[in-house]
Amino acid sequence: MSEQLAQQLQEILSGPEREIDLGAAALTVARLEYPDLDIARYVAKLDQFSTRAAKRLTAGASPSQLVEALNGFLFDDAGFRGDSADYYDTRNSCLNEVMDRSSGIPITLSVVYLEIARRLDLPFFGVGLPGHFVVKYDDGDQALFVDPFGGGTIIGRDGCQKLVATVLGSPRDLSDADFAAVEKRYIIERMLNNLHGIHLHSCQYRKAIGVLDLTIALSADAAGHFKQRGMLYYQLRDFPRTRQDLERYLSLRPDAPDAQEVEKQIAGLRSLLALMN
Repeated sequence: MSEQLAQQLQEILSGPEREIDLGAAALTVARLEYPDLDIARYVAKLDQFSTRAAKRLTAGASPSQLVEALNGFLFDDAGFRGDSADYYDTRNSCLNEVMDRSSGIPITLSVVYLEIARRLDLPFFGVGLPGHFVVKYDDGDQALFVDPFGGGTIIGRDGCQKLVATVLGSPRDLSDADFAAVEKRYIIERMLNNLHGIHLHSCQYRKAIGVLDLTIALSADAAGHFKQRGMLYYQLRDFPRTRQDLERYLSLRPDAPDAQEVEKQIAGLRSLLALMN
């Protein structure tokens, strides 16, 4: 299943950035939890959202008025909201559930926002702040940051600083790179990272491995993910795959700070496997 999903994701994300269907990619990720998910049905639902949102747009609207129009549809008409009560509910990371329940976390609500904006040809982009995802309107002359999790509140750079400090529990100096638009591949990888963390926290190791399978297929630097997956296989007592992933990690990072420790782990696995055979 993971191999098939990885191939589908790679195909979706392989085109020019402007043409990538982020909604379809996010729904493909959701198939990790919902294998029989009808992606076309939810893509059509995003189309319907954009048609309804378009009715709120007026010719010559200013950037703040465009944000107000999208907010009016998403948070008033459609009733979307941030789920702060059960933030780590797996459903909040699956776009189909977010659309059905009109509830989600910052990144999935942002995906809905971005996909409606894309269909309306509006210049909105994702911004991956540390610990919190927002969207940015940027027409080349003016930039506005919008927090979908906060009901579409418009925030400036100072507001982003305060938001990040609140989420992380301490101040963080943000650089220009933190405020830059991110690629859609990054958004998908961040969604996968969220899912991985949820499954790891609940000790659902097989599900966490499935997420890592996709992450490895998409990542340009998968070394650390191989190590993570290897240790999950160890928890499941699948020692041959543990050894394989740890060996792959060292082949990609021969000078890793923990290289000697991992080599010892591999040696121990070899001895253990020899006894088992």
